[in-house]
Amino acid sequence: MAEEKKTKGANVYEKVFNIQQAIHTVIKGGYNDHFKYKFARERDIVAEVKPLLGKEGLAITHSLVKEEEVPHGQSSSGSQKFLTKLTFEFRFTNIKDPTDFLIAVGIGYGQDGEDKGAPKAYTMALKYVLSKQFLVETGDDAEETRGSKGKGKSAGSTDEKFETAKRMLQQTRNVDGLLEYQENLASGKGSFNAAQKKELLALVKERIEKLQNA
Repeated sequence: MAEEKKTKGANVYEKVFNIQQAIHTVIKGGYNDHFKYKFARERDIVAEVKPLLGKEGLAITHSLVKEEEVPHGQSSSGSQKFLTKLTFEFRFTNIKDPTDFLIAVGIGYGQDGEDKGAPKAYTMALKYVLSKQFLVETGDDAEETRGSKGKGKSAGSTDEKFETAKRMLQQTRNVDGLLEYQENLASGKGSFNAAQKKELLALVKERIEKLQNA
């Protein structure tokens, strides 16, 4: 009797590729009250990526490589202010074969008057490693902020942002994010006009119902 050949499972690169192909646009659940723009938070990205990691059998661990205090302007009294800079190695491991892994480097910055600089830096590093590793589309493009006097506003007309928002709502699987987005729209946050907000609210409701009944 011939020996049965074992089927080799997907390697770590195939798993990452599969997630890149399956990932949806991430809903922007965060809102910056000062500069009046929406943004994708770490938990919004994790909510989209985590189920796909489980499906593919891919684990993520991390280790701190370097911690620095970077000069960051001056306080009102003239004293030097600092920014926490953390460099991490994130390891993406195939749980079926722990020797099959890849490493991505993530850098995060965090500023805080008390003790939250490091946690903020970690959150930033994780957010950007996940979004870049899996090619997550959020509409938040650092290259587009250069012409906005450093205020973090995205380029593009309101109509372009509206079309992006519709596509995002139609693709996301994050019900909690949809509920928060719905609340932000209802409270008047954002730059959309009344007709656009009405259409977006209808899309949110439709998407929530579809996901909850799936």
